[in-house]
Amino acid sequence: MKTVTTSRARATLAGDQSVAVEPAPSAAPERRFWRRRRSAAASVEVEPLAEQWTGGSQLLARAAAVLIALALVAGPVAFLRSWFTPAPVAAASSTSLSPAMLARQSAAREVAARALTAYLTTPAEQASSLATWWPAGTVTLPKVAPTISEVEVLTVAATAPGVWTVTLGATVTGPAPAEPPAPSPSASPPAPVSDLPSVPTRRYYQLPMQVAGGVGDASAVPITLPALVPGPGVGSSTRQVYGVTAASTGPAGVSVQGFLTALLTGTGDLTRWITPGSVIQPVTPAPFAAVSVSETRADVSVDGLSSGSPADGAQAHVIATAIATGADAQTQTVQYLLHLTARAGRWEVTALDSAPAAPLPPARSQ
Repeated sequence: MKTVTTSRARATLAGDQSVAVEPAPSAAPERRFWRRRRSAAASVEVEPLAEQWTGGSQLLARAAAVLIALALVAGPVAFLRSWFTPAPVAAASSTSLSPAMLARQSAAREVAARALTAYLTTPAEQASSLATWWPAGTVTLPKVAPTISEVEVLTVAATAPGVWTVTLGATVTGPAPAEPPAPSPSASPPAPVSDLPSVPTRRYYQLPMQVAGGVGDASAVPITLPALVPGPGVGSSTRQVYGVTAASTGPAGVSVQGFLTALLTGTGDLTRWITPGSVIQPVTPAPFAAVSVSETRADVSVDGLSSGSPADGAQAHVIATAIATGADAQTQTVQYLLHLTARAGRWEVTALDSAPAAPLPPARSQ
């Protein structure tokens, strides 16, 4: 029987050196044509899948290239931003201090207060006792030392390595400054220092302290003598916010008088003078026997403040000044910040303001 080596056999022989002998097909040529069409159709079905996969790979490659480019651009930008942007500085607070630093801070506060008290209350004849704080013979003191009270530490700040600077306040009572008398043969001799009037004065001092040690062994010593420094400034008054005077006998004045009387003396019904829904209780026990309003000033000028009847819903913030008289007939000036609201033709107290009313913004030109 004749055998035929087909192309498949040759391919197998070339691939793995083995020969596969396949019988010659006995089918008609049309069958072979159908197989070729089927193979072609199969190849056609596979080709689009290959094209789709190839396109996806290209998209992934392009996306990766874009990400790499963005990273290359963002790197220098982030570097420049970090270079030119200042690093945040943490605010110094007692909670951020280590236990050792807290111990040294406390030592500086305590020793500074004791050193200032000794410096101010020691007379000249006892100057040697200050050797605990400063070298002997370096301090000159007045012959008559003043008396001091209310020594308070205002601030404590770390100003250099191992140095805490303490600012203190003290009320100093000493001889009042007096002009020297004009020379005259008949003039009486000057009064002794102890007979001169005393004037309490609030003074402020700054004292740098050298500190050492830590928890359990912290110590501090003054570096210099206490230096007089300016005290805290006094701000401007908010009185200008309340620039409208309300007559004491007007609608607002009458309501304020009735409210403060009921609030501070227990006389009358307090709810009569307050806005419904507001929660304000009288002071108990009553601290005063009588209250007389001397001045009421409002932050705005509205109808019905000093005369007439206010429109319902109108509002005003006032500062009320009154003279309060105790059961012992002693008098005392008191002031209250009140929020007034008009209802039923009269003013009622809506709230006790906890802060002065804010100044109105300047009117815009039309």
